[in-house]
Amino acid sequence: MERVCFELRVRADRPDGLLIGYVETPDFEAAQRAMEETDSNARWQAEMAPLFERELRFERLEEVLHLD
Repeated sequence: MERVCFELRVRADRPDGLLIGYVETPDFEAAQRAMEETDSNARWQAEMAPLFERELRFERLEEVLHLD
């Protein structure tokens, strides 16, 4: 299972501005491709884009520690 942590930045006029996301998936690249093909993803991207500093994309963070 692939563990992916990512960050997004909300526009500077919002409090704090840092959002952290986390997902576990067997194949992250395949999950992203499948998500990009959906109408609901396109609608979400269009609605959320004005709230973020830059294009919405996953900026993966290096895993430093994982406890099971």
